[in-house]
Amino acid sequence: MLIRKVVVMFISMGASFAVWADVPRIPVPPDVAAAIHERGCESCHAWTTRKFGPAWDDVADHYRGKKKYDYKATGGKTVETLPLEEGLIKKVSNGGEGVWSKYMPMLANDPTGVHKDEITAIVKFILSIPPK
Repeated sequence: MLIRKVVVMFISMGASFAVWADVPRIPVPPDVAAAIHERGCESCHAWTTRKFGPAWDDVADHYRGKKKYDYKATGGKTVETLPLEEGLIKKVSNGGEGVWSKYMPMLANDPTGVHKDEITAIVKFILSIPPK
């Protein structure tokens, strides 16, 4: 039983170190870093590695060059097609599913719109991340 606990502890430590080592490849503006922290985005996302949600590097690469976003509310049905930035802001704010995983929807982060400015800054920054 003790060996099992020690193994679990080392695995947990390894996972923690992997997340600690996950740093952005470009400087993050202080207001964006603060907004990411305050909104709890790091609970599900990291810069270069997938957690529950995609890595922000992968998000930037996925949407690079795209102009439109098909917003899918929870349930997976396309609700509306929006300009890319507006659609991503809506997804981060209201949650939704269907892009990265059919099993793990994105939770709503600001359904009332109180933090729209911060979410807009986060989305704009992530879309500005250069290719890997």
